[in-house]
Amino acid sequence: IYNHPATSFVASFVGENNPFRGRVTAAEGGYAVVSTHFGPMRGVNQQGLGEGDDAILFVRPESLKLPREGQTYENTIQCEVLKEEFEGSFVHLFLRGETPEKDIKMALTNDGSVPEFSPGQAIQVGFDFDRAIALPLGEMADE
Repeated sequence: IYNHPATSFVASFVGENNPFRGRVTAAEGGYAVVSTHFGPMRGVNQQGLGEGDDAILFVRPESLKLPREGQTYENTIQCEVLKEEFEGSFVHLFLRGETPEKDIKMALTNDGSVPEFSPGQAIQVGFDFDRAIALPLGEMADE
């Protein structure tokens, strides 16, 4: 259920997740494109969402990545750093979300290569489409 939650409630209850609300603009081949506050993002469509459906695209904090030079991701987010927290083997970045209640959390492995960030700094993060899941809009555990 961690990697393949069936509902928005389960996705928001089991482990941490970043929800991106929007509407499905395309669905084919087991994937859905969801139009979000940050632009279109593609993810796995295991629930058979169709064009026009309200949806939430869920992305785990550990699935968000800082693109290395020359690397691109189909799904990218332009955002602002709010704060950085060190937690042993991880560095957690908190990024401005679509609302103050929905900030984005990113978990980076603390392998010595993570750059330092300043509050207010603009960055781009990305994720692979197969590391995101599109689910029907529904009740969330924290609401």
